[in-house]
Amino acid sequence: MRVIAVAALSACLYAGVLGQGRAAKAPTIARGEQVVLLNTAERVASRNGDRTPYDIEAVLTTVRRVIRLDPGETRPACEKTPSCANASLYVVAMRGRFRCSYCSVPPGAKAPRGTVITLQIPAATAPSSVPSGFAIGGRYPDLRALGVPIRLRPAHRPVG
Repeated sequence: MRVIAVAALSACLYAGVLGQGRAAKAPTIARGEQVVLLNTAERVASRNGDRTPYDIEAVLTTVRRVIRLDPGETRPACEKTPSCANASLYVVAMRGRFRCSYCSVPPGAKAPRGTVITLQIPAATAPSSVPSGFAIGGRYPDLRALGVPIRLRPAHRPVG
């Protein structure tokens, strides 16, 4: 009886190991890059009126996936060029109370406001962390549709 139980357990473990080997691994974000992305998010939030953003997440994905997620996002030249469409990109999203300081508005108009900022940062330039895309609005993006998000800051606004 023991032999059968051990054999069955070994078969299950072996199948589990094989199954893990076949599963596609999600790209991960190195700890150092997480720190840079968090610092970038905090800097952008501060420049846009909120020094305590929260629910900050990042995901490593590709330009192609970002285009598919946001139908308004168009990059015709990039979509047809594999080296561009497959380029790695960080998408960082955060919540807060923001007033766009980057936006140009007509005289007398108010700057756009929102509760969510989304950044796009090319992975190749992550050490300099200069966003290539910026959006302000009220809808938090579904980062799981792009990959496996990493939480950089808790989901609740800090008290204080």
